[in-house]
Order: sequence, then C-alpha cells, then structure tokens
Amino acid sequence: MNEMKKHNFQILESSDEEIRQSRQRRRKRILRIGLVVLVFAALLSGVLYFYHKYKTYERYEVKEEKNTELVSESEFYDYDGNLLKVSKNGAIYTTVDGNLLWNQSFEMNVPIVDICDNYAVVAAKKGRDAFIFNTKGLEGKVETSGEIRAVEVAKQGTIAIMTERNESYYVNLYEPKGTKLVQGEMHLENSGYPLAMSLSADGMKLAVSLVNIKEGQADTTLNFYNFGAVGQNEIDNLVKSDSYKNEMIPRIIYFDDDHVAAISGQKVYFYKGAQKPEREKVVTLKNEIRSVVVGKRYLGLIFNEKEDSNHRLVVYDRNGKVIMTTGYKTNYTGVAFIDDSEIVFTKDEKCRICTLDGAIKYSGDLEEPIVKMTPADRSDEYYVIYERKTQRIHFE
Repeated sequence: MNEMKKHNFQILESSDEEIRQSRQRRRKRILRIGLVVLVFAALLSGVLYFYHKYKTYERYEVKEEKNTELVSESEFYDYDGNLLKVSKNGAIYTTVDGNLLWNQSFEMNVPIVDICDNYAVVAAKKGRDAFIFNTKGLEGKVETSGEIRAVEVAKQGTIAIMTERNESYYVNLYEPKGTKLVQGEMHLENSGYPLAMSLSADGMKLAVSLVNIKEGQADTTLNFYNFGAVGQNEIDNLVKSDSYKNEMIPRIIYFDDDHVAAISGQKVYFYKGAQKPEREKVVTLKNEIRSVVVGKRYLGLIFNEKEDSNHRLVVYDRNGKVIMTTGYKTNYTGVAFIDDSEIVFTKDEKCRICTLDGAIKYSGDLEEPIVKMTPADRSDEYYVIYERKTQRIHFE
C-alpha cells in the first residue's frame, strides 16, 4: 500500500493594520465610483435643464381639452397656483383645468382686482363694495361711504381702499373680516389729486402718488406712510415725501416689504427701505411707455420704437437693474410674466413665449384667439384658455 504523503497547509492571518487598509481602499473605490455617478448625473441634469430651457419648439400637441362657458367678458388672474375668474357678475375660483373650488356672486360695473399670496380683493370701481377672499372663499366684505377709486391687499389679508367723497379723498385700512384699522384723509385742495397707491406685502407701508396742476404744470408728490412703530412717531404716519416738478406718476408698485417702483412718463424711480424708503436708482426713459407688466420680482416696460415702428420690452428687477431686453414686430395685446421665469405674448391666435434670458421658446399660432395662458406641471406644457374651452398643450 502506497504511503500517502501529507501536505502541510499554512493559514495566513492578516494583521489588523492590513484589514484596516483594505477596508479604506474599498471605501475609497466606492466613494470614487459614487462621485463619478453623482457628477455624471449632475451633468446630465444640467444638460437636460438647459436643453429644455433654451430649446425652441416648433409645434404642439393637445393633451387634454374641456369645454367651458363663454369667458369673453371675464378677466383671469393667477391665484395660488389656480385661476380666479372675475366678471361683472361675480368671482369664480377654479383649478387651471377648470374644476370649481368656490364662487361668489355680486354685481359690479367695473371690478378692480388685487392679489397678494393667499388673499385677493375685488372691489367696484366708483362703487362702494369690496370683497376680501382667501383660497377657501369669501372672508370679509367692506361697504364704504365714498366711491372706491383704488384698492390693494397685503399677504395677511389687510386691504387699503382709496375713496372719494365731496371732493375729499380717504385711505382706509381694513382687516380681512372687514374691520377698519386706520384712516387717513386727503383733501383735494391741500394734498392734490391721488393718481395711484400701493400697499406693501406686510400691510404696514403705503405709498401714494398725488398730482397738483398749477398754471398748466403738473407736479407730483410721493407720500410714504408707515403704520408700524416707526410711523407712529410721525405726523399722520407720513415718514417720507418726495416732490417731482413737471412730472406725473400714475403707477406705484410695492414688490415686497421694502422695494418700491414709481413710474412716470419720463423716468422710473426705484426706492428701497424697510421703514423709510430711500430713492436708490433713477432710470431715464428714452421712449414713451406703451404698457407696464408687473411680476412678483420684476417690472416690464413696453415701448414703441419710433425709428422702425417695432416694439421693445425691457425687464428690470426690483433694484432697477436691466434683466433682459427683447424686440418684436407684432403688436401683441397681452403680455404677462409666467412664474417670474418666462414672458408670454399673445394676440388673437398668435403666441410667443420667451425666457428672461431672452431665448425664444415658442413663436407661432394656436387654435383660436387666446384669453390666457398659464403653466402646467411640466416645463413644456401649458394650459390655454379660449373663449369656450380650455386645453392642456405639450410643446414638441
């Protein structure tokens, strides 16, 4: 019987240091692989973002369509991600695809509307009724003793109403339920004729433009009121007053709590200040303003270019810096910001969408005359409201 040879096997034991180093090398490999994956994902995401952001679409597809009532005498407003439809007969709040959330009936010859965050106010111009809404429906109502000239709402529901009675002008502030907070009186012979007003988002500051016409010259005074602790130390809560000779300022815009723009025919005055606004920048205008477009953070001015009869839109931020300029030939009747990232131009069936970087996203015709466009969930989809139907369209 052959004798079997015994082989000795040696078991190698790794030291603690070798095990630690091996684990470190493994972790580093995993981290390198993970880093490469993250960088690739970030690059891919960036490429897709800029592709969709700057892509020019040439056609679209209708994804959904719903028939609606005739809306030719209604105005639509973006309100907390949905739509507020206001007409002489009432206000209707719906989702963008047309599902009813609430409605409120009233009779107004000329409704005027202001919206801030979750609150909206609808008032009768030259009437005496103002309705205060939140996203759940009617919260309060105000009946004024004078005729309503202007109305503003703040983000917590405070509203400011300017009224006229016996050639005197009053500015009253109310709580969302309709309770009066403060009152200020302006007399035509003392202060001038009120052209415009704007309420800050926090409801604590109010800017009013008043014009005096003497010997054929129109001079404007901008008054800034503060209803907080700072303003209580001043007469009539007036914390600042600026005079502008031979200028009319028919538009004032409070972008937030401390940024204000005052627009005249020749210049735009940008103010800044949480308590007492100070003039930060003056923009001199070369051409006459045709219309004004207001977003949450941006101001757009549309001019007619005299030299070639074209049109030009200039967008400023709330500090007066030019964000973009774009020219176009079509005389669009509707221009609006979309989420402060795009601008949509409409006239009849014609539609033009551009980004605030100046890129043209779409330029062409839709099916029917457009009443309003508002974004859908995807960046390449929009809801289009026509007179008798609503569509969700997808650009391709």
